[in-house]
Amino acid sequence: MTMRNLGLSIYPDHSEYQKDVEYLELGHKYGFSRIFMSMLEVQGSVEETKAKYQKIINFGNSLGYQTFIDVSPGLFKKLGISYSDLKFFKEIGATGLRLDQAFDGATEAMMSFNPYGLIIELNMSN
Repeated sequence: MTMRNLGLSIYPDHSEYQKDVEYLELGHKYGFSRIFMSMLEVQGSVEETKAKYQKIINFGNSLGYQTFIDVSPGLFKKLGISYSDLKFFKEIGATGLRLDQAFDGATEAMMSFNPYGLIIELNMSN
């Protein structure tokens, strides 16, 4: 029997924390176990971004969700994150990253061997 993991999407820069909590609780009730969280349009400072995302990811983690963050090369530049040090994403509680745009092949490979155990996925919608 193949196990399927259902996921839902959250856009913290376009939603309210309390509504996200209610959405996650409802999804949990119906067996959802993954969160796809967009970080493609972050607003605010690095600290504000970290706090906002960490808060909702921690809540999701408390319900047993795994959170995958949608990222692009522009996000790394905006937040000053190096492809070779993905500590930021581990600190906010993410399970992994979904690469929303093409990098260069070598970068995807390098990121997949990160010391934090973050899962690297390719988002094939692009």
